[in-house]
Amino acid sequence: MTARPTRESPAATTGSGRGWSGSWSWSLPVAAALLAYGGSLGGDYVHDDHAAIAQNTALQAGDWFAAAFGGSHSPLSGRPVACASFALSGAFGIDTAAGHRVVNLLLHALNAVLLAAVVRRTLLAPNLAGIHGERRATWIATGLAMLFACHPLTVDAVAYVTQRSMLLMATALLTALLATLRAGSATRPGAWHAVAIAAVALGMGCKEEFVAAPLLVVLFERAYLAPSFAALRSRWRFHAGLAATWLVLLACVVLAPPNRTVGFDAIVRVSPFEWLLTQAPVVCHYARLALWPSPLLPVYDWPVVRTLGPSVLPGSMVLLAIAATIWLWRRRPAWGWLGALFFLLLAPTSSVLPIVTEPVAERRVYLPMLAVLVPVGLAATAAIGRGFATSRAQAIAGGVLIGAVVALAVPTTRAHADVYANDAVLWAYSYDHNELTNGSLVAGTILANQAVLLRHLGKVADSDRLFDRAAQSETMLTGAEASYATSLLERGREDEAIARLRVLRADRPDHRLATVLLAKALMGIYAPPGTPARADAAPRRAEAQRILGELVQRRPGDAEAHNLLGMILAEQSRMGEAEAALRRAVELAPDQPLFADNLLLLLRRERGAQAALTFWRPIAAGRPNDVGAQQNLAQLCLETGDRAGARAALQAVLRLQPGDAATRSLLEQLQPGR
Repeated sequence: MTARPTRESPAATTGSGRGWSGSWSWSLPVAAALLAYGGSLGGDYVHDDHAAIAQNTALQAGDWFAAAFGGSHSPLSGRPVACASFALSGAFGIDTAAGHRVVNLLLHALNAVLLAAVVRRTLLAPNLAGIHGERRATWIATGLAMLFACHPLTVDAVAYVTQRSMLLMATALLTALLATLRAGSATRPGAWHAVAIAAVALGMGCKEEFVAAPLLVVLFERAYLAPSFAALRSRWRFHAGLAATWLVLLACVVLAPPNRTVGFDAIVRVSPFEWLLTQAPVVCHYARLALWPSPLLPVYDWPVVRTLGPSVLPGSMVLLAIAATIWLWRRRPAWGWLGALFFLLLAPTSSVLPIVTEPVAERRVYLPMLAVLVPVGLAATAAIGRGFATSRAQAIAGGVLIGAVVALAVPTTRAHADVYANDAVLWAYSYDHNELTNGSLVAGTILANQAVLLRHLGKVADSDRLFDRAAQSETMLTGAEASYATSLLERGREDEAIARLRVLRADRPDHRLATVLLAKALMGIYAPPGTPARADAAPRRAEAQRILGELVQRRPGDAEAHNLLGMILAEQSRMGEAEAALRRAVELAPDQPLFADNLLLLLRRERGAQAALTFWRPIAAGRPNDVGAQQNLAQLCLETGDRAGARAALQAVLRLQPGDAATRSLLEQLQPGR
């Protein structure tokens, strides 16, 4: 972080940090963050938030360890610090998407303040001595922090709740860098070194991309605090402590459930060379968005590049940038470190850790974009220094420039944050702003999610058309595959749906929705009324019983599975087992009328009206505005001779349906004396 000397004589170059005490120096970045995001963080969970938070039973119970390392994979698996932060939020009553986004915004504002502190101390560090005075360093740091705070590229990390892991990772790295700077000017640096090591260790529990952090901290020391690597030899204990934090990351990776969407042999196979070809234009895209953040997308349909041609130009640009970073590191380490920051933070997802379900994600450039913003900011500062003769004029010009940039960035950031309001907005926006013609996995995901939303709106034909397009992609995620199977079942294409669901279950036997859908299809629940009995009905029901039995063993709290299993057992005249399963379904989901209705039918048929009435009275009492529930109660009361109970139930029916002539006539017949 450097620039040519300006007209201001340096007042301090020790990096002590004294003088950064005005309230504006930290309040302006916070104000920029609040201005950019205020009023744009409401709404519901989106995308992976549902699986990571809303449907994460361990996390909802406050068990952050089980959320990170137990069960099947979720977007927060292997990230115990992020899981602990959500559990802590829940302990304080923050359990909504909007509440979690507010916490994310506060973390982002904290990161902006930390960035200002790091930049200021860096500009006054020993290796940059004599270039900037304290006042100028403070202005530069504050301006850069304000731009970072309201930059549209930060939206994916702030508004996408699950990506708190990225915010926490950034907090950890910025804290480690600040502690390293403080250690450089401290008479007893051990305490600050301990803070840096602790921050890096916590960062390892946030996200796998943090793997380069120890190296970045050592390079940072060399670039700004030490004249050579030889001068750092006395700090070997500090560096050994930083290296030891890799054990934390190793433990997180080993203990986490396997993730089928990451790696070269994932749900979509990709070779290391193909992934490099794919990521070359992605890295160029990130650098451009840092400078000119448009267009921005919550989900990018970016296919895997399988041939060399499309990546020749961007690949050459990336190689040139890497070569420039190496050259700068040898000649001007202060500039070279910024290149290292960019490439080392992006390296895991851009080279050795393919995430085939998301080749592009704006959040990944949350900190790397500083490699673009800092040089641009310093160049603007140098231009102002050359163009204006006095410090006052320079300050005014700098303030006007910062204000103009913030004024331009804020509306874009707010508009982009609004796209994350809910799934309907996010997927509709992604559908409208991607071409979706390349048949990639991401294209299929976008099409399938938009199809689900259209179905909820009653646009069934449009939904089916998009589902059929999604099915033509190279593969679909399990959720999209299950949604497509539902579409097939509702269109009467039962055999196709069963075939796809069997394949899906063979690949993911623990997939709950696929199991339930397959069981329903095998039981004939989706068959149109009057459909003749199939010759293979018995083996199909046996298969349904088997997979439902496996499901209730894995998920003993799954009410729908118990209900379906009870229906099959009743068909087999295994009444005791059927009643137990149906009662369990009602206990688990007392607000589901269908489950209670199924148990009522069984009790009435097998144990008589009195047993059915005993069960049904509390059900009807809990459903006072349900006409069917009151009619069932009236009928049972009549069958058991309870005329008073029947009258009360019929009066409830008339209250709900005043024009029901048959009910009124029956009620008149039950009046006393009739």
